Amino acid sequence: MNIKKLTYWKLIVTICVIAHSFLLSIASVSAQHISIPTTLDIDYKKTADHYQNQLQIAREQKDYNKLANAYYNLANIETIYDKQKNNVIEYYNRSIEYYKLVDLIDSVNIAKLSIAREYYQSELYDDAEEIIQDVLLDYEETPNPSGRLVAYILLSDIALEQNNYRAYELNQAAIDNLYPPDDSLLLSEIYLTRIKGLLYRQDVESASTLLSENLNLYTLPDSTTYWPKVELLLAKIDLLNQNYVEALNHLSQAENTVKHLPLSKLHQSILSLKKHAYSLNSVYDSAYLYAEKESQLKDSLKNRVRMETVSTLSEKYKSKEKSTAIKVLEIEKRYANDRNDQQRRALYVLGILLLLLSSLIYATIRFYKKQMEANKIITMQNEQLSKQKISSLEGEIKLKGMHSMIEGQESERERISKDLHDSLGGLLSTIKLKLDHIPIDETNIPALAKQKNVQDLLDSAVNEVRSISSNLQPVALKNLGLVAAVSDLVSRYRDEIYPEIEFQHYDVPNPMHNMVALSIYRIIQELLNNTIKHGEASEIDLQLRGENGMLVLQYEDDGKGFDLESLKERGMGLENITSRVNYLKGDMSIDARIGAGVSYVIHIAIKSNSQ
Repeated sequence: MNIKKLTYWKLIVTICVIAHSFLLSIASVSAQHISIPTTLDIDYKKTADHYQNQLQIAREQKDYNKLANAYYNLANIETIYDKQKNNVIEYYNRSIEYYKLVDLIDSVNIAKLSIAREYYQSELYDDAEEIIQDVLLDYEETPNPSGRLVAYILLSDIALEQNNYRAYELNQAAIDNLYPPDDSLLLSEIYLTRIKGLLYRQDVESASTLLSENLNLYTLPDSTTYWPKVELLLAKIDLLNQNYVEALNHLSQAENTVKHLPLSKLHQSILSLKKHAYSLNSVYDSAYLYAEKESQLKDSLKNRVRMETVSTLSEKYKSKEKSTAIKVLEIEKRYANDRNDQQRRALYVLGILLLLLSSLIYATIRFYKKQMEANKIITMQNEQLSKQKISSLEGEIKLKGMHSMIEGQESERERISKDLHDSLGGLLSTIKLKLDHIPIDETNIPALAKQKNVQDLLDSAVNEVRSISSNLQPVALKNLGLVAAVSDLVSRYRDEIYPEIEFQHYDVPNPMHNMVALSIYRIIQELLNNTIKHGEASEIDLQLRGENGMLVLQYEDDGKGFDLESLKERGMGLENITSRVNYLKGDMSIDARIGAGVSYVIHIAIKSNSQ
């Protein structure tokens, strides 16, 4: 950047003074705040009297909003004109109290940030940071981008003053999340803080470029207060470039601009840098002179805020002292009244003691009564638990008996099935074979008819034996699995005299534990028999599906149904189904209505053959 170019821009500006570059009053431009005069040609006394009159009017009208604005503007005037600085923090605190009464949280936070700015000016950085962090917590509940920008800019300045560049970067990152603001003055403050950070890292080239690119912001009518800060930054750039004479020139112009602000952080920074410039230029007398000026100004700034703080605390202490005195008088008055009523109080105490004694006796009796009731309840609960255990044991015994009975039945059926198949079935087949080989005269029509009749009877007998054997112990179940066995069972009812049966199956595991598969087969067999014998149905829907480690059996028919509620005694078929489901530790739901068919949904845990 060409430093001479900045001098050209500087000549454009009519340097008007408003003391501190008061970012907080900029951020708070709103309907409830009154504008503050910003040029030196307005007389301080006239302006102060104006707001004192506003303060008086607000008190008479008991208008807390106007009171808060008046105190806030009085504090800003004292800051700008640098007259009665001891009143600044007191005025800001009063404005905060009144803003709280009318629930103007944004205005409360703006005033708090103004106090933080005052502490920053006096190098009370910890106090300033504590206030700012408190304000940022409020802004999390009531977002205010401009207010948050002001807070993070202040935190950035404090971080640089404390040589904490990491904290500066974090605050700049927070600014980037809210950037860019609509307010050009806020934008000016952001760039100034960013240039300070670049100079802190001694990145002169980037700082010069950023200042040159945004110099137009500092020539706007409302931004003339920033020009002393620009001069200060130009001086820092010249010092880093070892242009000491040019740096001193910028600092002298900046110092002339802020002469009306004898107690300001900006003035202190100018004196400090000027001391440093003279020292680098080997003009040690002038360096020493400005070192003394800086020291005096730093002490004055600290003393001013301390006096303001002490004044505020003193006012609070006096108020508390008056409140305490009033309380003491009230206590003395109550004591006098109590002394006159001692005898009556003695009677009250006696009555209370009697009441307490009676209450104690009553409580003791009630306690023992409750204890007895509790013991009775515990005894009843123990009896119920015992009954439940007995019932549980009975259920287990019944279940074991049921297991034994079902397993015994299946074992006996298997034995009978084998006997029928191996013995009677084999015998009938042998008879049929021999009958087929008996020679008969084909011309003997009556003999042929008799032989044909005997053969038909033998075929029927063989088929009947096979059917009985298959019902007793389905061969397909053992050899091919549950789905094949059920398909074979359904195929036996493919006749016009039987209902139409739709069988569907999905994800049925195979192989399956023998007793589980056999029990499910018996359940389906019983369901089909019930429908065919009693249901008078025309259609049957049967579905088997594997689902999350369970086998779901869903069975529906469109028969005449029955009333489950009024069914006093279950038939053997339904009892057999229930027994089988219980044996498999499954659960079954039945939906049956007269004239609307019946629906069964059965869930059974699946076991493989190895389990």
